[in-house]
Amino acid sequence: MTEQLRRSLRETAEQAENYPVYERALRTSRRRGRTRAAVAVAGLAVLAVLLVTGVPGMVRVVSEPAAPRPGAPSLPDRLEVPPAFHTRLAGNPPGAASLIFGGPPFAFDPNRMINEEGDLAVVGAREDVTRVWSVPYEAGAGESVALSPDGTRLAVEGGIDRRRISLTVVDLVTGGTRALGDWGGPGPARAIAWSPDGRTLAVSAYHNLHDELGLVDVATDTYREIGALTPDSFPFAFNFAFAPDGQRFVYRADDQLIVVGPDLKEQSRFPIAADTFLAGRGAWLPDGSALLTQRRQPDGSWLLTGRDPATGAQVPGVRWTTGPGLSAARLLGWGPDGDPVLVAYVAEDGYEPNGRGAPGTYDAVRTVRVVALSSSGRTRTLLTAADGIETLDVSADVVAGGLVRPGDLPRFGVLSVVGAVLLAGVGALVILGFVRRRARRRALGDDASWLNSSE
Repeated sequence: MTEQLRRSLRETAEQAENYPVYERALRTSRRRGRTRAAVAVAGLAVLAVLLVTGVPGMVRVVSEPAAPRPGAPSLPDRLEVPPAFHTRLAGNPPGAASLIFGGPPFAFDPNRMINEEGDLAVVGAREDVTRVWSVPYEAGAGESVALSPDGTRLAVEGGIDRRRISLTVVDLVTGGTRALGDWGGPGPARAIAWSPDGRTLAVSAYHNLHDELGLVDVATDTYREIGALTPDSFPFAFNFAFAPDGQRFVYRADDQLIVVGPDLKEQSRFPIAADTFLAGRGAWLPDGSALLTQRRQPDGSWLLTGRDPATGAQVPGVRWTTGPGLSAARLLGWGPDGDPVLVAYVAEDGYEPNGRGAPGTYDAVRTVRVVALSSSGRTRTLLTAADGIETLDVSADVVAGGLVRPGDLPRFGVLSVVGAVLLAGVGALVILGFVRRRARRRALGDDASWLNSSE
């Protein structure tokens, strides 16, 4: 290379504009930082919007007791599975309740991952205040947990503190609890039904090495034995009923119905077929003149017929039929128009009754409804429930009042939580892609402008 060529190249290099390596690298770093911050803010914004507007009440926690509302008690026209982490009953009394319902675990809860069988929830008598508690055993509303006629108390198998094997009465107004079971050493007990005046509980107790039916005076915790029971022939929610005046009651023992008078002496007994049952706690006609028994029909409907409580003979003209596709029907009582009001247990697909045709009220149930029947065969649906709600009990005052209100219960549970998170993630990814694309375009534009300016 000649000296003249070297001099020319040096002069050309000295005249060339220097490339700002440090400054450009700094700008690129700042731009990427702004992009990451924008993506994070956008993701948080999407999640916040979903939580506020798309999943109301999802993780709501309320600690104050519900204030009483004026007006007559009423039945909500729908039920939903409570959301995850919903307000617990313990320490948060809801006031008088219109109903109690239950099923498998309602929603995700870290405290419920081990040794839990199901959830129960009560709903307020005048507004949709909901309280939840979990039980470590298979308990059904109206089967082993009973709501008092005025909706102010619950009789709970074992209690809500999980430490007792007998019964606990929970005051839904004050939140107080009272243990029952000082009966001379009984074992586990189930609440079957309250008397119409709310003073007496019919219970099934393991006593003296056998299952027996007994009556408990709630005020004094006094227990009176009625008779032995054969558990597999005694579906708890169906085969006991107090008369409307509370002076008599009827129960099933093996394949007989036994009517007992106010002195606890047997007044009558008569046979009942293995596939026929009492209609439920409301099995007596309002005037006490007849008992209703029920039998499942081939289409899954249930035929309710009247029986004379003295002889067991069928009473002409006393007859109702439910809609089809039910694993069970349980008579709660009588509405103000004289129509029977029932819980209809909608059967799972493929359900078949067992050998005795006993009502299926837990594993065989997809959902429940409250319906009113008429002698003309017309069925009015008073309440519908989400799938997974399998047991239900309604206070006698609500049944007799006949009032129904629009239900306003929270609808979203753990699936909503998961869905919200997934949707927020998708939204964040979309925003991230958009921001990155704009960042690339800007970077290419900056590079092109620099190249153009350096030419």
